[in-house]
Amino acid sequence: MIIPERGLTDSRKLENGQARSGTLIVGITGGSGSGKSEFAKRLSKRLGPLAVSLSHDDYYKHLPSMTREEAEVYDFDSPDALDTHLLVEHLKTLREGHPVDVPSYNFADHARVEDARHVEPSPIIIVEGLLIMCIPELRSMLDLTIFIDVDSDLRVLRRIKRDCQDRGADLERAIHLYQSTSRPAHEKLVEPFKKTADIIVPDAMNDLALELIASGIESMQASA
Repeated sequence: MIIPERGLTDSRKLENGQARSGTLIVGITGGSGSGKSEFAKRLSKRLGPLAVSLSHDDYYKHLPSMTREEAEVYDFDSPDALDTHLLVEHLKTLREGHPVDVPSYNFADHARVEDARHVEPSPIIIVEGLLIMCIPELRSMLDLTIFIDVDSDLRVLRRIKRDCQDRGADLERAIHLYQSTSRPAHEKLVEPFKKTADIIVPDAMNDLALELIASGIESMQASA
């Protein structure tokens, strides 16, 4: 299903409600800089107390001793850079009705911060991340998948700006990271899964798409 600027095409999952339990897990993905994190925040806010949101980025492996030289060649866009097993365990725990303590990651230091975020179980769990669909054990947990599909030029500019402002990179390093790891990872690990997503959204700030998806998710959860 594609949600364009206006209108909505057919979505059997949204109409029929295919959650596998009382808890609905919604995955939001897309290329780096597509706005998936922003869409996840907006969707979580729209759904209110029904939903909690987790980010795959918070599950990057704890590497506080990494030097700048090592960071220059480390592939942060590889599935191996993330502790996906822990995220899957947290999703299972939340689905079983128990709380979890979610790590928080500092990209400038390549390390998890001390204060974990306590998350209580909720009827809807939103999981956003670059690689959530290319890792089978995580993809199998998702009841509904949403792909944020944004023009590559805009994504590149957003990523470089983010890396410079929020993740401690200078312009030269940000460009190098995109060319050496981000673009190859997108072509191999992200873009191929667009065709398997349940919903494709061309703009993370599209209010119509947000409302249609939120309403559909509420219907799915209610019928679970």
